[in-house]
This record gives sequence, structure tokens and C-alpha cells, in this order.
Amino acid sequence: MRAKAHTPIELDEAASGRNTKLRDRRIGVSAITRARTADGERTVRIVGLSARTALLVATESLGFTGQCVDLDVPVVGGRDLSVMGGIARSERCKDGWAVTVEFVVVEGDVRRQLNELLALLLAGDLDDAAQKERVVYDVVVGYGPTSSQRGHLQEISLSGLSMRVHERMAHDFVVAVAVPSLRGPMIGLRGRVTGQRLSAEDGYITAVDFEPLDGTRRHALGALVADLMCR
Repeated sequence: MRAKAHTPIELDEAASGRNTKLRDRRIGVSAITRARTADGERTVRIVGLSARTALLVATESLGFTGQCVDLDVPVVGGRDLSVMGGIARSERCKDGWAVTVEFVVVEGDVRRQLNELLALLLAGDLDDAAQKERVVYDVVVGYGPTSSQRGHLQEISLSGLSMRVHERMAHDFVVAVAVPSLRGPMIGLRGRVTGQRLSAEDGYITAVDFEPLDGTRRHALGALVADLMCR
């Protein structure tokens, strides 16, 4: 499955009606696969994916709103993960039909594989727009040489974060930040301060751009961002 930064806007508009703001954050992808309904099997292209929904393009309608769909989602190792869902929206677009499927995930193993796929897509070779898309994560973090100083994380992405601290930091100051993950140990990150501004809650909102991450930390950060996107 190939990941890209954004789902084409015309497909989002068709799938969302007049409101182009998505209800959940989908990762733009491109994968030809199969969708099965009571009317038979259809070839579809997945163009957007989250842990809750998929945005599909099909040459013909897959059915009515509420109809059940079994979607084969390509995962690691060349396998397909069969995920059951329901058609939430189906609209004509220039390539045929744009169909939003809402997943009905019951089995824990299916949820785990889907989240792992999203983590790998996020940690993969995405462009700058995808790298910088930030998600809200309101937790206390440790920072400094021994992570003994406390800050309040606000947003995080694959390329940086913003946190509220009580001290001034010089531009380009190198700072280490320990971020809690949702499914394992703390993630140790290191980056440079790119800006500070006064916070309404006292202190300073501090922007940090990460230094290049090794594979382990990149995967852990991708998993965290995927988990936050899927909440």
C-alpha cells in the first residue's frame, strides 16, 4: 500500500457533501483491493484510511447507506485484512463513486493489525505535509538532560511538537523530550527550538523540530500518532 500526504479534495468533497472537514483524520493512501456486499464483489481503490473509516473510489455504486461491506485492507507481508463495515456515505465523483465505509471492528487482533498498518504508513516515506500534520496530545512530558523538568505537551507530529514550559529557550537550543506513549515505554526525542510565544496559561508555548529519528523511535512515534488519530 502506497501512502501519500492528502486524499484528493474532490473525493473528500464528494464523500462529505458541502462540509469538506473530515470527521476523522484519514491517511491518504492508494491501494487497489476488493469490497464485498450482498450484491457481489467489486474492485475498489482505497484512497483514505483511518482506524474508523476508509474512503473508497469505485467505478459503480457499492450500495445504499447502511449496507454491510467486507473490505480487504492490504497489510504487511502481502496479506489482506478483512474488515467489516457499513456504507456511511456514497456520492458520485469524477472517477465514479466516492464511498465512505465506517468500520465495525470487534476482534482485538483485527484492531491491532489495523493500527499497526496505520503506524507503518505514518512512519513511512511521507512528504513534508504529512510529516508536519499535528495531533493534540495533552500530557505532562519530561525534558532536559535527565528529563527532570516538566512541561505540558500540546501537539505532536512525526516532525515536531509544541509544549508549554516555564522558561525561555533560545532559538536553535537543543532539547531532549521524553513523551509518554499509549502502549509502551516513554519515547525519547531530541530536537531544536524553533520558536516561543507567551501562553495564556502562564509560561511559553515552545515549538520543537525533531532531529532525524532512528528506525525504532520513528516507528514508536508513528504508532503514537496513529493511536492519537484513531481516538
